Amino acid sequence: MDEGVPEELARAVRTSPDLISALDISSVSRSTGRPVGEVAAVHLALEEHLRLGWLRARILDLPRDERWPALARAALRDDLHVIHSAITAEVVRSGWSGGDGREQVRDWIATTDTAAMRCLRLLDEIAASGRSNLATVSVALREIRTLVRGSGG
Repeated sequence: MDEGVPEELARAVRTSPDLISALDISSVSRSTGRPVGEVAAVHLALEEHLRLGWLRARILDLPRDERWPALARAALRDDLHVIHSAITAEVVRSGWSGGDGREQVRDWIATTDTAAMRCLRLLDEIAASGRSNLATVSVALREIRTLVRGSGG
């Protein structure tokens, strides 16, 4: 906005999930030494397979009309990006299967089968309930975090 960009546009760009994901993908590419395209394919496949886009939407739906709920919502959103990046890096480091991002995610999921299935069941349960609140979203995020090896989850 200091450079004359209209406030509405500046806020939209600043909060765009796609731009944040691009930064995450770039960072994972740099840290793993893998091409951006490969990392992006894995990142998007994980988002689809683990329903991270759906969870992000539930986080964005949380109330933010008061200071503490707004801070909690922002923290959950940031945590989701960090976890998504960590899982992306882990999948990319697990080895290139020679296929596309979906195949690489499937190969990785096979090594975390029990945790991944538990996570997906929990997400299905939350979706089926039709209720998303701070408690359900926090539990879902905690469950996804357990997929990151060494997270202590």
